[in-house]
Formats: sequence, C-alpha cells, structure tokens
Amino acid sequence: MYNLKIRTGWVSSLRNDEYPMLVNQLCDIMDVYDLEDQQVVNALARVKSHLEPLQLVKVRSRSHALTPVLRELQHKRTQSLMSLRGHVKAYLRSTVAGENEAAKVLSLWLDKHGMRLLNAGYNPQTRRINELLQEAKTDEAVLNAVTVLSLQPLLDSLRDLNNAFNAKFMKRNADKSQRVSVDCRAIRNASLEDVRLLLSVLETKVALEGGVYILPFEAIKELFDFYQTSLAIRKGRSAADEEEKGKEKESDVDSPAESQTL
Repeated sequence: MYNLKIRTGWVSSLRNDEYPMLVNQLCDIMDVYDLEDQQVVNALARVKSHLEPLQLVKVRSRSHALTPVLRELQHKRTQSLMSLRGHVKAYLRSTVAGENEAAKVLSLWLDKHGMRLLNAGYNPQTRRINELLQEAKTDEAVLNAVTVLSLQPLLDSLRDLNNAFNAKFMKRNADKSQRVSVDCRAIRNASLEDVRLLLSVLETKVALEGGVYILPFEAIKELFDFYQTSLAIRKGRSAADEEEKGKEKESDVDSPAESQTL
C-alpha cells in the first residue's frame, strides 16, 4: 500500500540556495521517466516555467565576494584596537616616569570611548575609529603621549585598516545597489503552488492507475524525504546549540564582572 501523499508544508523552511535545487531535481526526475499523460506534461511545464526565476533566488542567496574580506578586516582592526590597549596597560606598569604618565593620558583617552569601539556595527565602528584617530592628531596631550610611547606606527596601521575596510564596504554596497531587485518570497510561493499541483496530479494518477506513475512518484517522495530529514537535522543541531549557549550563560552568572572599557 503506497503512501499517496507527499507533504510539502516544511518546504518553506528551506534556504534560498536549497529550494531551487529541490525544484531542479524534481524536474530532472520527471524528465527521466518522460511520462506522456497530458495532465502530467502540462503540470510539469508549469513547474519548469519557474526554473529561470528560481535561479535569481539562488544567486540572491549567495554572499558577496567582499563579505569574507570585510570580516577579515573587521577582525584585524579589532585586534589592532586591543593591541593598542594592551600596550597602554603595559606602560601603566612602567617605572619610567615619562612612560607611566603618558600611559595614564592614553588610558583615559581610550576609556572615554569604552566598549563602543569593539561592539559597534560596521559603519558606527568605522566612524568611531576615525574620531579616535582624529583626536590622536589634534589633542596635544594625546599626541605627545603617543610619541613618548612610540605608538604612532600602531595608529597608522589602524588607520590603514579602517580606510581599507570603509573602501571595501562602500564597494560592496555599490555592487548590491546595482543588483536586480528580486522578490524571493513571491518567486518561491508561485513556484511551490505549481509544484504542489504537479504532486497532486501524480498522486491521483498513482491512486487511479498505478503502473508507470509509481516509480517517478516514489523517486520524488524519496527526494522530498531527503530534504525534510536534512532540515530536521539542522533544526535539531540549532536547538542543541541554543541550549548549550543557555548553559554557558548560566555558568557565567557568578563570574566576576569584566572591565567595560576597551
């Protein structure tokens, strides 16, 4: 006794790079069996009419080539900020009077900006680093302290990283603005409606006639089961990760508070 129903309620949870692949593979299966029934042919043609728009959905799902570059630059400029703070902290322990006093000036300077420098989003962090660097040029006390501690090369490196990050960020934004506007949800919903129509036609053919319709129906059912199982596994992992994060937060409740400054 065949299970004559292929459930599709979960399909909307697939990612934008997964759903077009599912539809493509569905069409491939139907092409292999090459059924001649006109109702099936017509229903399949409707599904295939969505293949080209679905390619736009798939392309839209891919991250921009500059995104990993931005992440790397973001990491490097954050490391540079932490290095700056580390140098200042080290000089606060110096027994050389000039170095100790200069470190106090820079410590107050960095404390003024606090965690905003590390926790801000892409654009706010770029702006705040620019403000920090501008103060290092115009505030005489800060400028002198930087000179005494020979930290100018580190500030120059931070400026270069910040400028590089901003240039890449603006390039990515310009590229995105030139993309064709794509309503992924509308494309997916329209195609899924015709996928369900095709499945319904096949289910009816299997129930009434069986024969040549059984194998393609079972192949499609196996395909859908594969994607549904993969989705369930991913959701299970996500739930487990969230539970683990919750445990980590609970274990940190009694931990000593860390400094809220950079």
